[in-house]
Amino acid sequence: AHPENPAIAGVSIVQIAEPWQGIGQVSRNAVVVAPGRLDRSATGTGLSARLAVLHARGLMQVGDAMTHASVLGTTFGGRIVSEIRVSERAAIVPAIRGSAWITGVTQLYVDPDDPFPDGYVLPDTWGVSGLDAQS
Repeated sequence: AHPENPAIAGVSIVQIAEPWQGIGQVSRNAVVVAPGRLDRSATGTGLSARLAVLHARGLMQVGDAMTHASVLGTTFGGRIVSEIRVSERAAIVPAIRGSAWITGVTQLYVDPDDPFPDGYVLPDTWGVSGLDAQS
């Protein structure tokens, strides 16, 4: 559980990483996000977590840096900026650098005359597999 936010509990992101290669080196990783999708990027969240774990194990110190490479070869770089405490727990402040690209823009609105401004739900009429109606 998060030390200050009880709404953050459980596992929603899993990182699979090759063994740590050392300070300043590149480490490949894969990040799986709920409900089971592989993230294409090296992820700042995953790199921040990895820096925190390596720091807690005494393998990295303030000022040390490393690079994460995703399954596609894209990279994020990170370094440990400082040590802090979150509640009573030791923590770090990471600095992360990387690139991202806009893949879409959307705009949602509700017409003031819409009789269903909160939407509506239809029952599932196709069964569990979608094939039940064909038997």
